[in-house]
Amino acid sequence: MSYRDEIDAVLGRIGKRCGRGVTLQEYEPAYQDAEEVPEQKRAVLLRALQMEDAALALMLGMAAESVNLADKVALYERALAMIREEYGLQMGRLVTFARFKAMIAKEIEKIAKAGR
Repeated sequence: MSYRDEIDAVLGRIGKRCGRGVTLQEYEPAYQDAEEVPEQKRAVLLRALQMEDAALALMLGMAAESVNLADKVALYERALAMIREEYGLQMGRLVTFARFKAMIAKEIEKIAKAGR
């Protein structure tokens, strides 16, 4: 499968989850087409789009409301508020970024499952 085909496939899945077509340029404004992406950036960009697809898959019916930056910020703010509420007095404890990301992912998954 060519790089263009891989990019088109993942953008197709993202678009299906979002309920509208999405373009590479929406995610990477510098590139209108997959062939314009420099060779050294291709794997990173493809992986980022695959991770976006996986994240939207977790969002279930909320994927269409979790596409643009404002939507994602709002979702993260909700997740952070849930973390603050859950961990209250433990907020001063040390935590790795890996653990923090896992905590956010867990809260976002709860939000998605609740359909809020």
